Amino acid sequence: MVLDCQYMPAGRGTRDTGFQARTPVWLRVGVAATLGVAASVLLFQGARDLENSRIEHEFAIAAGNRVAAVEREIRAQHQLLEAVGALWMASSRPEREDFRSFIEKLFPNSPQLQAIGWIPRVRHAERSEFERQIREWGVQGLGITERGGHGELRSAAVRDEYFPVWFIEP
Repeated sequence: MVLDCQYMPAGRGTRDTGFQARTPVWLRVGVAATLGVAASVLLFQGARDLENSRIEHEFAIAAGNRVAAVEREIRAQHQLLEAVGALWMASSRPEREDFRSFIEKLFPNSPQLQAIGWIPRVRHAERSEFERQIREWGVQGLGITERGGHGELRSAAVRDEYFPVWFIEP
């Protein structure tokens, strides 16, 4: 027995009425390419959105951590300032050495501070009394001063209030 198998392309010698027979090859290739590109674009956008969400989430966590660290540091510095205020309130007349000793003990734990001082608010009506107290405390020749035009110290001009630097450390 002899079997005759000849190759016969679709559309030639047969009556194929399906999609392939009615659609040109270039259209089928174009549709397949368009669908492939569309699927690639959609997958790319999904992957990009997912990556952006991940980055935003990581950024939010990092920002939250930094904010918390800044808040902790501000609270610590606020406590330091309250301690200095308590020292002042506990003593009717704090001495410079007491202030210096107190601040020296605090500063190793607060390297972010450059200096800390006691700068009282003195109203003009209180100025002469404040300067009298300075002399009583043994500081002669010192009053409320300011720098002149050439950098020299001179008695401060009349104002409603003054903020003289009384103690400053280190």
